[in-house]
Amino acid sequence: MRICMVLDKPFPPDPRVEEEARCLIAAGHEVHLLCPDLGDPPAPSPVPDLHVQRRPMRRPFHRRAGALCLTVPLYDRWFRRHLQPYVAAQRIEALHIHDLRIAREGPWAARRFGIPWVLDLHENYPASLQH
Repeated sequence: MRICMVLDKPFPPDPRVEEEARCLIAAGHEVHLLCPDLGDPPAPSPVPDLHVQRRPMRRPFHRRAGALCLTVPLYDRWFRRHLQPYVAAQRIEALHIHDLRIAREGPWAARRFGIPWVLDLHENYPASLQH
């Protein structure tokens, strides 16, 4: 199965994403990772056979739009603009969305492409937002 993990920050590093990608690859899946590129020279992926696709995003936009993500849909629009052609071109069969900030893209893409999706919350982010 071709799985696209979507991460709302540059990669690497992210040990949780790395471990999940290793497990999926070891299980025989083809794993892609779509993430923003904030202009820093990217380090090579620490996960062999992980197809990392970085899309340019201005650092001030990442900071501001990410902070307002639950009220103003600018962040969603950026990810949607990059996710749609990538899913189509790579014939992605499932989405693995990381973190709440981009959660709305999961059901949208699932309906649009007829594929399953999962939202992976690495921490209790909704509870932390209440505080």
